[in-house]
Amino acid sequence: DLRVPAGKDAFLRLVDEADVVITNFKPGTWIVGLGYDVLSARNPRIVFGTGSTFGPVGPDAAREGADILAQAAAGMIAATGTDVAAAAPLW
Repeated sequence: DLRVPAGKDAFLRLVDEADVVITNFKPGTWIVGLGYDVLSARNPRIVFGTGSTFGPVGPDAAREGADILAQAAAGMIAATGTDVAAAAPLW
């Protein structure tokens, strides 16, 4: 839990050894004190990426969501069908 000191400390110890940090929080959710400036000061090699379901700006930017919601909003579910159990794996 990044909201408590023990969780934040554990995360920062992971950052010390990490190559990449990727977040998928909605804009404005990332915990203060854990931005790129702080992470790169601890680990200058770090690559920091962030993305959210509906992007950083626009009318839906503040909406929470996950992959299935993004697929539905983009029309992919309608294009591929709704019978997930019968669908062939994509991998």
